[in-house]
Amino acid sequence: MKKNISTYNILTVFCLFCFTTALHASDYPLVKAVVNPEKATVGTLLKYRINIAGKGVKKEDIEILLPGEKICYPEKKEDDNAAKDDTSEPKPEDQVPLYMIHNAKKDDRSEEDMLDITVVLEMSFYRPGSYSLPDVEIRYAGNEKVGYEVPVVTIEEVNQQGTMEDIEPPLALGGNYTRLILLIAGIIVLTLAAVFIVRAVLKRRQEKLNAVPPVPPLEIFLRDLAKLDAGKLIADNKVEEYVFGISMVFRKYLSSLLSIDATEMTSDEIDHLLKKVMGGDLYSRYHDVMMQSFHLWDLSKFAEFTPSREILTANLEKTEKLARNLSEE
Repeated sequence: MKKNISTYNILTVFCLFCFTTALHASDYPLVKAVVNPEKATVGTLLKYRINIAGKGVKKEDIEILLPGEKICYPEKKEDDNAAKDDTSEPKPEDQVPLYMIHNAKKDDRSEEDMLDITVVLEMSFYRPGSYSLPDVEIRYAGNEKVGYEVPVVTIEEVNQQGTMEDIEPPLALGGNYTRLILLIAGIIVLTLAAVFIVRAVLKRRQEKLNAVPPVPPLEIFLRDLAKLDAGKLIADNKVEEYVFGISMVFRKYLSSLLSIDATEMTSDEIDHLLKKVMGGDLYSRYHDVMMQSFHLWDLSKFAEFTPSREILTANLEKTEKLARNLSEE
């Protein structure tokens, strides 16, 4: 009898712990960090993104300490057996930094009780190896530090094999004008041939364009939307498939309509580009509704936020209506 009571008490405490943890997690910020690219060579510009999101979390309770533009050098390892000479000149390799932070900015897209903040650091590494990216300090409700998994980046040398470049000595003319004349004549012939080939290719391409009428972007969008069967994905509660699918279909539509490449861009990059390619009046009228959809898709993909069926259904209707309006404009 005592053994049964003890087991019951343990189960009760465990259930209370799980309930308390789940209750706390519902209004606690979730942090996800990614770096692009994860593997690069020395000097490549990296984009380090940190997304802080959460339902029921006020943005006033979040404090983010952004690093400024700075140069970071690796920690020096002192040799206890080596003699210290303060007058010795620094080695050339010691002047190479580990990494540089070129820019750090914060994009706040929070709405009412939905926290959505993205921190973007542009940086580059200058020493080969695998390194953890700098930990950006995030505090919640005053003093509580919010931890997150810091991404790791692998940096490789530009010339990994260390091979020497083939360098030809300067041409000694020394009266060898025949060789120079033949070289110039060859360049002229190759140039004329290249011009002829390019003109022929452009002419053939133009003939194909004239022969086949282009399919309107809106027709392609509606065709892709029907193939996605977004309504069934929402009904089956397949949120991730719907969010990824509708995002790619709309990005392809923007690319075809505005002659840009939006399929590989982030929401922020698309927003900046739209300011340039769309007219001021058109941009101001459709910017808000367009970016609301992008933010909803980003939240669902990166912040583990699951919208309701009503929200997804309304988003599907708004997206189709937006595409039709942009096509008419």
